Amino acid sequence: MKVWKLRYESHHKFFKEVVRSSQNFINVQKTMVEKHEFYQSYQRSGANFKSEVEVHQESLFFPDLYNDEIQCAISNFQGKVFTQCENVTVKGTTYKNGYAVVLSQGEHVFDLEFGIVRLILIDEMQSVYLIAEKYVPMFHPLLQLFF
Repeated sequence: MKVWKLRYESHHKFFKEVVRSSQNFINVQKTMVEKHEFYQSYQRSGANFKSEVEVHQESLFFPDLYNDEIQCAISNFQGKVFTQCENVTVKGTTYKNGYAVVLSQGEHVFDLEFGIVRLILIDEMQSVYLIAEKYVPMFHPLLQLFF
C-alpha cells in the first residue's frame, strides 16, 4: 500500500519547531494547539494577500436613481464620492449583491441578525460599505440551520 505523507510531515515539522522554540515541556499539547490556532488566525487574517480590497465590475454611483431608503442610509456620508460594484473581495472574503452577512449576535449563539447585501459602495479611500436589508431568520434546532 502506498501512502502520501507530505502533508503530515509538513504539520509535524511545524509542531517540532513550536516545541523547540517555546522551551515549554509542561503541557506540550496545549502549547502546540494554541500556537497552531494563532498561526491559522494569522493566515486567515489576510497577512499573505497583496491587496486588502479588490473591486470587480465597478461603476459610478448615482444616489438619485435609488429609492428613499437607500438615500436615507447613505445620507450620513454627504460629501463622499462613491462608486458601486457587483462584488468586492476584502482580505480574501468575497461579498456580492444578494449574499447574507451577519449584522449582530445576541446573547445566545443562535440569536443572529442577518442582512442581505443590496448595494456595495466604495469610496475614494477604498473603504467598503455594504448596504444591507435586515433579515431575521428562524433557527431550526433539529436540522441545525437557519432559514
